[in-house]
Amino acid sequence: ALNNAGTVNVSGTLNVSGGGTETGSFLVPGGSALDLSGGTWGFQSASSISGAGNFTLSGGTANLAGIFGVTGNHTFSGGTANFSGSGYAIAGTVSISGTTINLNGSGTFAPAVLTISGGALGGSSPPNPIVVSSNFTWTGGNIYDAVQCGNGTVGTGNQKLLYGSVINAGTMAWNDSIYMQSGSSIISNTAGSTITLASGVGTFNGGGVVANNGTLTMSGTGTSSISSGFNNAGTVNVSGTLNLGGGGTETGIFSVPG
Repeated sequence: ALNNAGTVNVSGTLNVSGGGTETGSFLVPGGSALDLSGGTWGFQSASSISGAGNFTLSGGTANLAGIFGVTGNHTFSGGTANFSGSGYAIAGTVSISGTTINLNGSGTFAPAVLTISGGALGGSSPPNPIVVSSNFTWTGGNIYDAVQCGNGTVGTGNQKLLYGSVINAGTMAWNDSIYMQSGSSIISNTAGSTITLASGVGTFNGGGVVANNGTLTMSGTGTSSISSGFNNAGTVNVSGTLNLGGGGTETGIFSVPG
């Protein structure tokens, strides 16, 4: 175990796996990395992790109640991260491939780049919505929160379970199916935004709703099926066959060429 009530100056990569109680500071400068790879970590409200370096959680449980402000890359590949309090400020590049992240405090989670290929993003008090300022890529894992992006891709990979919302406020390529897990699950295409729906993909499980207020354009000549509700107040450009099985409210346009 590593119990720190003083200051740890990281150089290179510090990999710690035994857990501990932390009331002091970890300084992680650019070019360095702090990797928590196992154990149970109690970062108390007086603790801090800061600097221009990188942070990785690859195993164990990290209870993070203090200042968390590294500005490099954030890699969550295993274990559980429980953020609480007001001291966390997560920006930059965030990759979630195996960690369950719980945002339970009043800090900020506003990545420029967010990639989710596994694990889960949730918590009791996340930003509503989480705004990704640059690129959002979802190829697997669970989303319990509301995630808004201006440039998004739903890509092939692992199963994608949606309990919360995905909000497209720009351009999104929807290239793989999404399992809607809740009646409150929402895929939203805002006014002025565009989703390109690949042939053969859509939504499963019948829960929630797809709400199109922009332009949704199908690509290819196959069949895309949306088993959720489908509310269209924008424009849907059909190519091939669009199978809608969940009902909905329609005030917009469906363009169905010959």
